[in-house]
Formats: sequence, structure tokens, C-alpha cells
Amino acid sequence: MTKKLVTILIPSHEYPDHIKHLTSLLFSIMSQETDLEIKVLISCHSKNKDVYDSLCKVCIQINLDISVFWNNKNVGNWQDNINFLLDKVEENSVVKIMFSDDIFVRLDSLQTIVNSLQNNDWLVLGCTHFHDVDLPVLELARREKVSLTPDFIPKWDERMPIELINFIGAPSVIAIARPPKSRFDRSLHLGGDVDFYYQLKMELGVPSVVSDCHIAIRRHARSITTLLESRSIGRLPSGRRVRTRKDLHVMEVHRMSKKYGFPKIKNEPAIYLWLETLVRSLIRRVKGFRF
Repeated sequence: MTKKLVTILIPSHEYPDHIKHLTSLLFSIMSQETDLEIKVLISCHSKNKDVYDSLCKVCIQINLDISVFWNNKNVGNWQDNINFLLDKVEENSVVKIMFSDDIFVRLDSLQTIVNSLQNNDWLVLGCTHFHDVDLPVLELARREKVSLTPDFIPKWDERMPIELINFIGAPSVIAIARPPKSRFDRSLHLGGDVDFYYQLKMELGVPSVVSDCHIAIRRHARSITTLLESRSIGRLPSGRRVRTRKDLHVMEVHRMSKKYGFPKIKNEPAIYLWLETLVRSLIRRVKGFRF
């Protein structure tokens, strides 16, 4: 019997400790308890070939089927980096996107994904968020098969594309039953993932929800989650300057409205976004990880 193929797409880029974080992710993949066929595709998004060479040296030592590609075009645009990998997925493969500094926190995550996708064309997974100092705790929990309580359970909400509220989160929490036709819009920064999810919803329907915690999302100064909770943004990774998160949110709401013909809304970020991100941040700071 042919094993089910799962392709994990890792859009990597150059930043401090990126090799360390990628290695943690690869070990979380290698530790999966499953007989699935697993392929890993990594895009090294850098103009510096030495970064690509260093990445290749690390991947050779990992017992996984890994292909590393040097992608030196549109460096800094994370949407292009993911699209680059989506174009390389084999037909009939399950697609799992993982940012290079996120990890799996359970040993059965990939098997759970494949089993859950028998009933739907794409899904979202419960997740937790962490800082670098928390990584050893997460890795220990995975090894000891201790289930974490998610601090966020993604879901589809019809307000998402219209008000640009992300009720799903980072692309690391989604999985797709087969290579999609949908692609990320490189012109959207805060709304790039929401736009992609809306395309998937139109293409494949509403995602199913796996509420157990399977993914840990790293928080850092330039993460989208952090930017959503910040008043000021400054310069985006792409190099474009924006005064505040509010300015960027309003600009991208208008862009989505024009793209899909949505009715115009007031030029104010939705209060739901403020409240949700504030509550999530307070819970993480006060309670930390809950087992």
C-alpha cells in the first residue's frame, strides 16, 4: 500500500539564530510517530549564498527527505517565499506550511492532520505562543507526551476578509489536503494570510478545526502577532515604511475591499481585534504555559 505523502513547506529567511530555530523545527518533524512519507521543502530567502550553503550543511545531518532551494528574488517578502514553495509541491500531497521558527509540540501531529483531512479539504490546528526561553519546556513536553492547553484555537469567521481580522492566525496552523490553486498576495502585509485563507475558503470551503494544541508559534519583535499588538510598526520587512499598525490596517482593508468588491467600512480597525489580541496577550503573560 502506498504511503500518504505529506510535504512540509518551510519558508526560511536570514535573521539572528535562524539556523538554531530551523533545527528545532526539523527535529520536531523527525520525531513524529507515523509511517507517512514526509518530504520537507525549504526556501532559503537570502541574497547571500553563504546562508544557503550553511543551511544545506545543517540539513544534510538531519534524517529527513529535505530539499533546500536558494530563492534570492524579492527577498523580504514572506508571501513570495511561500508561493515559491507552493509551486513545487507534488500532486496529491498533503500540504503543511511551517514558518522556520515554529515547531510541532506533539508526536502525533502529522498523523492527526492526515486523519482529520479525510473529512475536509483543509483544517486549522490549536496552538500556543512562545518566546525563545520557553523552547526547552516545549521540547520536553513533546518528548514526554504531555499535552499543552492551546492559548488560541483558530476558526473561520465571515468578518475576516471584510474587516481584516485574523481568527486563524499564522499559516503554521493550517494544513491542506492537496496543493491549492490559491496563492498569497505579495502586496498585503498584515492581511496577507487573511487574504490567503479567504481564497482557500472560496476554493475548498470552510476549514475543519482540530482544537488540540499541535503547533507552537514563536513570538518576536517583528512577528505579525507582535505587530498586531503594537501601535507602531515603522519599517516592514519588505523595506516599506508605515507609521502605525492602524495606518497599515486601514490601507489593507481598503485594498481587500477593492480586490473582492466588499462594502466599505469605517476607517477604524475593528474593536474585536484590539480586544482579542489584548486578552490573549494578558493570558500568556499571567498564566504562561498551562499543562
